[in-house]
Amino acid sequence: MLEGLYENANDTIEKPIFQDLVREVNDLKILDLGCGDGRYGCELLDKGCYYKKRISYSRLYEIIFNHSIKMKKLKGEI
Repeated sequence: MLEGLYENANDTIEKPIFQDLVREVNDLKILDLGCGDGRYGCELLDKGCYYKKRISYSRLYEIIFNHSIKMKKLKGEI
């Protein structure tokens, strides 16, 4: 299909660096922050990882925003 026709930062930069740093992923747990469509995490599951937690950018921003509001309330800034 069209797979492989378009380059993106994940495939050309992040993925090779991750693979070089981690090498063997069998039996590792995955926390995929900013996972997008989760495609790379699924590849890692196919290579032997046994757990995957995905948090998309939009969900990650929501978590950070809510935490920021809580901290401001605790500090009395709100």
